[in-house]
Amino acid sequence: MRHISVNFDLTGYQQGVDVVFPIERLDEMATEKVLGSVADYNYSFMGATDLAEMALLVRKIAGFLKEEQVKAVLLAPV
Repeated sequence: MRHISVNFDLTGYQQGVDVVFPIERLDEMATEKVLGSVADYNYSFMGATDLAEMALLVRKIAGFLKEEQVKAVLLAPV
Protein backbone atom coordinates (compact mmCIF):
# COMPACT_ATOMS: atom_id res chain seq x y z
CA MET A 1 0.00 0.00 0.00
CA ARG A 2 1.46 3.30 -1.04
CA HIS A 3 0.28 6.83 -1.51
CA ILE A 4 2.11 9.68 -3.18
CA SER A 5 1.40 12.17 -0.39
CA VAL A 6 4.05 12.48 2.30
CA ASN A 7 1.16 13.30 4.65
CA PHE A 8 -0.49 9.89 4.20
CA ASP A 9 -0.27 7.99 7.49
CA LEU A 10 0.83 4.37 6.97
CA THR A 11 1.25 3.48 10.65
CA GLY A 12 -2.01 1.53 10.91
CA TYR A 13 -1.29 -0.53 7.82
CA GLN A 14 2.26 -1.16 8.98
CA GLN A 15 0.87 -2.78 12.15
CA GLY A 16 -0.88 -5.40 10.05
CA VAL A 17 -2.79 -5.78 6.81
CA ASP A 18 -6.01 -6.58 8.72
CA VAL A 19 -6.20 -2.90 9.70
CA VAL A 20 -7.09 -2.00 6.12
CA PHE A 21 -8.10 -5.39 4.69
CA PRO A 22 -9.41 -7.77 7.35
CA ILE A 23 -8.80 -10.95 5.37
CA GLU A 24 -7.49 -12.93 8.34
CA ARG A 25 -10.57 -12.04 10.41
CA LEU A 26 -12.86 -12.94 7.51
CA ASP A 27 -11.12 -16.30 7.08
CA GLU A 28 -11.49 -16.96 10.83
CA MET A 29 -15.20 -16.12 10.64
CA ALA A 30 -15.65 -18.51 7.72
CA THR A 31 -13.80 -21.26 9.62
CA GLU A 32 -16.05 -20.65 12.65
CA LYS A 33 -19.13 -20.74 10.36
CA VAL A 34 -20.06 -17.17 11.30
CA LEU A 35 -20.23 -16.56 7.55
CA GLY A 36 -20.45 -18.96 4.65
CA SER A 37 -17.16 -18.32 2.88
CA VAL A 38 -14.77 -15.68 1.63
CA ALA A 39 -14.69 -14.93 -2.09
CA ASP A 40 -11.67 -16.06 -4.08
CA TYR A 41 -11.16 -12.56 -5.49
CA ASN A 42 -11.13 -9.21 -3.68
CA TYR A 43 -11.22 -5.72 -5.14
CA SER A 44 -9.84 -2.34 -4.13
CA PHE A 45 -10.19 1.22 -5.40
CA MET A 46 -8.06 4.29 -4.98
CA GLY A 47 -10.10 7.37 -4.14
CA ALA A 48 -8.28 9.60 -6.62
CA THR A 49 -9.81 7.67 -9.55
CA ASP A 50 -11.96 9.66 -11.98
CA LEU A 51 -15.62 9.11 -10.98
CA ALA A 52 -16.81 8.26 -14.50
CA GLU A 53 -14.01 5.71 -14.87
CA MET A 54 -14.72 4.30 -11.42
CA ALA A 55 -18.42 3.88 -12.24
CA LEU A 56 -17.51 1.71 -15.23
CA LEU A 57 -15.15 -0.39 -13.10
CA VAL A 58 -17.72 -0.80 -10.33
CA ARG A 59 -20.29 -2.11 -12.82
CA LYS A 60 -17.75 -4.55 -14.23
CA ILE A 61 -16.79 -5.79 -10.76
CA ALA A 62 -20.48 -6.08 -9.80
CA GLY A 63 -20.83 -8.44 -12.76
CA PHE A 64 -17.91 -10.53 -11.51
CA LEU A 65 -19.48 -10.70 -8.04
CA LYS A 66 -22.79 -11.86 -9.50
CA GLU A 67 -21.00 -14.55 -11.52
CA GLU A 68 -19.24 -15.70 -8.34
CA GLN A 69 -22.63 -15.72 -6.54
CA VAL A 70 -21.36 -13.37 -3.83
CA LYS A 71 -24.21 -12.66 -1.40
CA ALA A 72 -22.67 -9.78 0.59
CA VAL A 73 -19.72 -7.41 0.43
CA LEU A 74 -17.61 -5.67 3.04
CA LEU A 75 -16.76 -2.05 2.31
CA ALA A 76 -13.74 -0.87 4.29
CA PRO A 77 -12.87 2.78 3.68
CA VAL A 78 -9.28 3.55 4.58
